[in-house]
Amino acid sequence: MQSAAQSLMWQKICKQVTRHIRTMFKVNGVISDLTDSSLQSSFTTVLEAFVTKKYLATTSIVPTPCGWDGPVLRVELLYNASRFPLTVTLGSGIGRDCGHAYAAAGAMGVVFTDIDLVNAQLASEQSKAFATNQFYRTIALAVDVSSEKSVDSMVEKAVEVFGRIDYAVSSAGIGVQHPAEVADTDIAEFEAFFNVNVKGSLLFVKAVSKVMKKQEPRSCLGRTGIRDLGRGTIISIASCNSFVPTLGIVQYTSAKHALMGITKNAALDNAPYGIRVNAVCPSWVETPMMDRAFDGTPGLREKFSKAVPMGRIALQEEVSDVVIFLIELGPPGPLTTFPAPGLRDIQRNVTTHNEAGKGVFLPPDNGTHQSVMVNGGALSNILYQTTGWPVDMNGEKDVKWSEKTSPGLMSPNGSLVRIIDFAPNVASPPHRALTLGYGCVLEGVLEFELDSGEIRTMRRGDVSVNRATVHTWRNVTPLDEQGGLARMLYVLLPIEPLKIGPEGKEVEQELGYLARSYPVDYPELVEEGGKGESREK
Repeated sequence: MQSAAQSLMWQKICKQVTRHIRTMFKVNGVISDLTDSSLQSSFTTVLEAFVTKKYLATTSIVPTPCGWDGPVLRVELLYNASRFPLTVTLGSGIGRDCGHAYAAAGAMGVVFTDIDLVNAQLASEQSKAFATNQFYRTIALAVDVSSEKSVDSMVEKAVEVFGRIDYAVSSAGIGVQHPAEVADTDIAEFEAFFNVNVKGSLLFVKAVSKVMKKQEPRSCLGRTGIRDLGRGTIISIASCNSFVPTLGIVQYTSAKHALMGITKNAALDNAPYGIRVNAVCPSWVETPMMDRAFDGTPGLREKFSKAVPMGRIALQEEVSDVVIFLIELGPPGPLTTFPAPGLRDIQRNVTTHNEAGKGVFLPPDNGTHQSVMVNGGALSNILYQTTGWPVDMNGEKDVKWSEKTSPGLMSPNGSLVRIIDFAPNVASPPHRALTLGYGCVLEGVLEFELDSGEIRTMRRGDVSVNRATVHTWRNVTPLDEQGGLARMLYVLLPIEPLKIGPEGKEVEQELGYLARSYPVDYPELVEEGGKGESREK
């Protein structure tokens, strides 16, 4: 716990931050005193949510370096003010490894894109083994970076789905197939390099710059106060050949010099709009392209290794780590223990009868079945559960069953009472529980959205009756109200099989990644790497 002096100091910091935010963004309110656990999580996350008041999305395109035998593309998307990033990446070499690195670093999702859809699908499937975020999902797309229509369509789709583009990484490229001295240069290959490596990069930087110029800037809390993050960041995957030539590959050297020119000019043109443009320039890297070169040229690996002071060429993940650093991947969700910092603890009061038949209370507590959900995006507290109907209370059977039974989403043939604390700006996936669910907002403001697109905004005391519909809960509580946290009370009851639609199709339960938060119901997800983050007392 904080000392009185620490608490006072933290209040002063919060007030100072609030003044900055009021001045810069013309919003009102105060940020309440926060506990140690909140300090240990991510106050930066809270501030970013306070600034944006909506989901953050970032996009980046990262095609593979030289050696790939076709145009490739990667788009990156960071999603959610809680900094669960969603990444879109390409299918091979450094680009593929960047996508896997994002998955390992806690990305909420990765979209792999390549001119060859099969390669993108393979990289997408492989990424599941690295994913650490319970939000994680991945898809594969085919994209041709040499086509302006294809690139524009991809960027438009990113904005349509995620709202904005905060980060972009451009590394479209093909590899040298016919190395030769300049007198014997293959002009057709030279033109192909400029069509993909140069034109492809320019098309993407152009399309992303248009989007970034129109979107609102972002900010975060730095060491000396509020720091402006601008409207976005673009990173080019260039090469040491952007500065020095290599014998026999004039097409590659020229293309990389041109890419550096695009990067420098884009940096100047975009600077007034708060858009940063930089480049990463590796030399030789362990990629499939380099493996083919080593296999075809005896002694080439040893030659390259001797030219590098460390005695070896770089690993893909060493380049990916630099890209991850420049993209500013943030921490996962901020909630770790119930109650969420900033919300009051609850007291559960359960009654029974004494020997004289008079009503008495059992010892008070705050619940015995608590767990962290969706990687810290929410906290669950099961206050009571029953089995069988009517409930058998003789001999305290119901009390004993509720305490000893590890709860799932729903109690079989009974009832369940659950409180959920929501992190700032968090949203559930669209999901359907086969229950009759009564909900009541206890703290904050939440949007209750149905798959039809209808939305109801619910405030303290408002009630929902969810009859097994596909729905999304979205915490839209302003950050100046209990730090943006929200709390809901749910009572769930089982239902008979439900048939809907003109054909009377029986519906199934659809939880998406929320299923990992219920290891009792879905033990196979725990075995596959999901975490049953129970906090049993």
